[in-house]
Amino acid sequence: MRAVLIGVMLLSIMIPHARGELTKEDVIQIIRTELEPIKLAIAEMRGQMATKDDLLALQRDMIKRMDEMRAELLGQIGELRKANEKTNDRIDSLYHALAFMAVTIFVAILSSIVAGTIFAGWWRRRQEEKSELRRIRERARMAMKDHPEFAEAYQEAGLL
Repeated sequence: MRAVLIGVMLLSIMIPHARGELTKEDVIQIIRTELEPIKLAIAEMRGQMATKDDLLALQRDMIKRMDEMRAELLGQIGELRKANEKTNDRIDSLYHALAFMAVTIFVAILSSIVAGTIFAGWWRRRQEEKSELRRIRERARMAMKDHPEFAEAYQEAGLL
């Protein structure tokens, strides 16, 4: 741009010597016509250039967007942490339930082994006691047929 300006000025200085008829107004008119497109180009460039205020506004917008994104990410991270805690709690409760089931099964197996023989012995003794009680009652009925006077005593004893 300087080169064009210098070139125009040199031409304007040389033109009056070559043609001796140019006046001062003619030179000013030539300079104006040559400088007018340059002025327009400069004005166009200024219109396209970003100002300091434009850059500051853009920076504020970017900072605002970054803060919004940061807040959103922190919210999502918080939600993920809560979901992770819930999942861990569920896994812990499933682990405890599984351990309880294993202990229950172990106790059931152990009790069937140990208590099976104990229960079998108790059941056998109870059946023997029942059959002995039936025999005693049968003898009391037979004795009552022979001796009806003992009926009241047998009833009080619970044999009839």
